[in-house]
Formats: sequence, C-alpha cells, structure tokens
Amino acid sequence: MTQCISYTAPGPHVFLVVIRLGRYTEEEKQTVQRIQEIFGQAADRYSMVLFTHGDLLEGTIEEFLKGCQDLQELVDRCNGQYHVFNNKRKDRSQVTELLQKIRNVVKRNGGSHYTNDMFQEAERAIEEEKQRIRKEEEEQIRKEKEQLERKLRKKYEKEMKRKKDELQADRERERRALQEEMKRERERREYVRCREREQREAERKREEEEKERQIENMKKRLQEQFEIAMEEERERERERERERERLRLQNAESNEECIIL
Repeated sequence: MTQCISYTAPGPHVFLVVIRLGRYTEEEKQTVQRIQEIFGQAADRYSMVLFTHGDLLEGTIEEFLKGCQDLQELVDRCNGQYHVFNNKRKDRSQVTELLQKIRNVVKRNGGSHYTNDMFQEAERAIEEEKQRIRKEEEEQIRKEKEQLERKLRKKYEKEMKRKKDELQADRERERRALQEEMKRERERREYVRCREREQREAERKREEEEKERQIENMKKRLQEQFEIAMEEERERERERERERERLRLQNAESNEECIIL
C-alpha cells in the first residue's frame, strides 16, 4: 500500500469512495471502514463519495441520505463532499460536474494533496492501535485462560465428586440388584421345585390312571374272550346234543328195520 501511495507522488489530491445507490450492505460498510482505517483521518478532507446508479433514486439524494444513517455519516466524514452519477445518462456533463467538484476539493485544501508521510503516519497509528489491541487481546486471553482454568478446575472437581457419588450409588444399586436377583433366584428355584413336584405327582397320577385303564381294558377283553369261549362251548354242546339226537334217531330206525325182518 505504501508503494501505491509512492506511485501517485507527490500524492493523490482526492479519494473517490464509489458506492452503488441502494441498500448499503454490511460488506460495503466494512470495506469503507477498512479503507478509512488504512488511510487515517487525514484522508477524510481529501475524500469524496461517488454514488453510482443515480437513476434508481425516486427522490433527491438528500432525501435518500436522510433515510440511510450509515451513508449520511460516511458523507459527513468526507466533509459533505459527494457526487451522483446517473448510469443511464450518456452525456459528459455529469463527468464535468464531478471534475469541477474535485477541483473545489483541491482548492478547499489549498492545493495540497494526501502525502506519503500522512499515510505513514496513518500506518504508524494503525500499528500502534494494533499493538494496543494485541496487548489488550493477550491480556484478555490471559485472564480468560486463567478464568477458564479455574472454571475447568472447579468443573473437574465437581465432576469428580459427581462421578464418585454416581459410583457409590451404582455400587449400592448393584448390591441391591444382586440381593434382589439372589432372592428371585431362590424363589425361582423353589417355584421350579414345586413345579417339578407337581409335575411328578401329575405324571404319577397319569401313570396310575393309565394302569387302571389298561387293567380295566384287560378285564373287558378277558370278559369278552370268556363270553366268546362260553358261547362257543354252548354252541359245541348244542352241536353234540344234535349229534346225539341224530345217532339216537338213527339207532331207533335201525331197530325198527330189524323187527320187520
């Protein structure tokens, strides 16, 4: 930047701060602020705001500036020096007006210009401000670091106490849970034993009932077999009786034949 100023030797007579009319954005505001910081307050009397796109104005530039505090402050810092360009106008009259305003600025400043010494002075002021800010920041960082360390130490101690309390509480819960588990296990085992006894008893009863059913079925089968055998025996007896009757009749017939002869 120093070289740029040197190239304009003996120095620029005016700084044109070009701003597009419309919404004055935060980015534009920071850019202008940065330029002002670089060149210092000495550059204010050599500065003029050049508004472009004046064709967008619905009223006068003065009315527009009243509605934009930031732009009004920028113009005030430039000693009220500004010019408006209408981008739709093709004639050079507005350029001529701008050049005349620049001549007026030069005349108002007695023909002087912004010098390299002024810039170097601004640089020194900026550097001093940077050093001051750096020291303040370092001091602030140191204080914040100490505060953070105290805060972290207190937080660590608090966290350790909380962890210790949680550990004790966890151990107590585990002990109670173990006791409950042992109790449930005893109850479960007792329940299992009771169930096993009930199942064995039920199985024994089922076996006895099954044996009784088998015995009863066997009795029925034996009874049926006995009745069948008795019926068969009676049938054989009837058959023998019929055979004896047949033989008797046959013998009787034989005897009658002998008598006739």
